[in-house]
Amino acid sequence: MCKYKYYVDIINKKQKGYKLSINNIIPPDRFVGLHAHSTFSTFDGLGYPADHIDFVLSEQQGMDAWALTDHGNGNGLAHAHSHAVKMQKAGRNFRQVYGVEFYFVPSLQQWSTDYAAHKQAIIDAMLEGNDAKSEDNILKIQNFGTVKNHLFR
Repeated sequence: MCKYKYYVDIINKKQKGYKLSINNIIPPDRFVGLHAHSTFSTFDGLGYPADHIDFVLSEQQGMDAWALTDHGNGNGLAHAHSHAVKMQKAGRNFRQVYGVEFYFVPSLQQWSTDYAAHKQAIIDAMLEGNDAKSEDNILKIQNFGTVKNHLFR
């Protein structure tokens, strides 16, 4: 029986008062991960695209496709493409899905103003307290500045 027909039958039964149960749901026989980050997603990814592809193609996973969606850049896509071509030439059935995770803001100027105010509020809150705590918080602020300058050069 076609799985789609099965789901239509369940919907029809539901409309006729049939009680829908988790036991009636057929798990998919294929899965493709459409949201994955590599090491090219700063602070949110782990491993190079080739590592991810090798994992996806492993016998335990049984997948034949995978999407790389790093944060705001396509730096890992060339790596993924190169490894995907290598796998295909080796006879592996694999399809690379290309993507990227974007963030949109209605007004960059408003976002910049809000961000500066938020950052200042954090600094003000960190500097409250006794001298020892304030000194520790100043070190945290300096570390934040170091990381910020490194990321936004």
